[in-house]
Amino acid sequence: MLTPSQIKQLAELVNEAEIDVQNIDAVNEYFGLLLEDIAGFECITEDELTKIQMNVQSALKNS
Repeated sequence: MLTPSQIKQLAELVNEAEIDVQNIDAVNEYFGLLLEDIAGFECITEDELTKIQMNVQSALKNS
C-alpha cells in the first residue's frame, strides 16, 4: 500500500491545504481527492481506504 513516508507526505498536503484537521469528513474528502491522482488507487477496497485514512489522521495528530 503506502509507505510511512508517503503517509507523512499526504498528511503534509492536507495541512498545506489549510483544512480543519478536527473535521474528519473534510479531511477524508480532501484525502480522497488526493488519492484519485495516485495510479492504482481506483481499485482499492473500502477497508483499505479506511485503513489509509486512519493512518493519515494519525500522522496529522502527530505533526
